[in-house]
Amino acid sequence: MAGKARSERPGSRQRLLTSAVTLFARQGYEATSVSRIAAEGAAPMGYFYFHFPGGKEEIGVAALQYGAQRFAERLAEVLDRSTS
Repeated sequence: MAGKARSERPGSRQRLLTSAVTLFARQGYEATSVSRIAAEGAAPMGYFYFHFPGGKEEIGVAALQYGAQRFAERLAEVLDRSTS
């Protein structure tokens, strides 16, 4: 049972990405440090640099791509339900 619960938890890359998106939206790119992203994502700094060796710039690009993908998915859902 514990193994199943563990597999349902987002991986460290996804947690870091989600925390970056949230923090960038809340306080802006410039005001967000990579250490804060790691702390909010419940990941050690080593994990941050393992997944994003290009640092803040790399996770910034990934956050924009992730946000665009999520927006496109949401828009498609809404349009699929629309009758006109």
